[in-house]
Amino acid sequence: MRMDQDAFRDPAFVSRLGKLLPMLGSSQAGEAEAARTKLLEHLSHHRLSLNDLAERLGGAPAPRGYRRRDAEDVPRLDLQQALEAARLAENRAHTLVRQNAVLRRQLDQVELARQKLTARRNYGLIVGISGYVFLGLGALIVYGGVFQPPAQQPLAAANPPVTIQSTFPRPSLAPDGDAGRTATVLADGQPVRADPVPGSPVRTYLPRGTSVQELYRVTRNGLEWSQVRSDAGVGFIPSTSITR
Repeated sequence: MRMDQDAFRDPAFVSRLGKLLPMLGSSQAGEAEAARTKLLEHLSHHRLSLNDLAERLGGAPAPRGYRRRDAEDVPRLDLQQALEAARLAENRAHTLVRQNAVLRRQLDQVELARQKLTARRNYGLIVGISGYVFLGLGALIVYGGVFQPPAQQPLAAANPPVTIQSTFPRPSLAPDGDAGRTATVLADGQPVRADPVPGSPVRTYLPRGTSVQELYRVTRNGLEWSQVRSDAGVGFIPSTSITR
């Protein structure tokens, strides 16, 4: 706008004043001072001062030598109304702060209730799982201790008769366990079986060089077996697996 034109006739100028004036009564730190600085800059831009603003608002008289230009045609600003609007805005701000504090407490209570509910749910889940585990262990104990099926006995009748061929007279096992001849295991990891049958259960494994007592020999299905005694016990191994 042109500077020689009355600034108070400009709606933008008056609107700017209406925004800055209520901020002068703000209780927030720095806001009132910032509004005062902006107001002075706004007035200085239009070659006006606070005295000119006060004269237009109906306050103190204009200084000597000031010439009013069509003052009766200029709309007057109500300073009291602006201050009242500032107080209302401050009250609304305080109300919003209180409402925010109340909402925050309510949210905290909701979060606390949610945490308690989650803790109870987890506790119930843990108790339930523990119960199932204990029931399973009890069932295993009962099944293993009470309802355990009897051990299967080897079916001797299913095995064909064993023909005993003694290369030396079959000794009678003395109480001291010294009967038989001393031999040495030739194969490493030689299995010692419960019966002179290739598929019979393995009682132990003997490393190569182990000293054993050969008790007697038997032939079954064309294969010669030797019953031997070692520190691990008594069993059968092929006769070719020990020294003659």
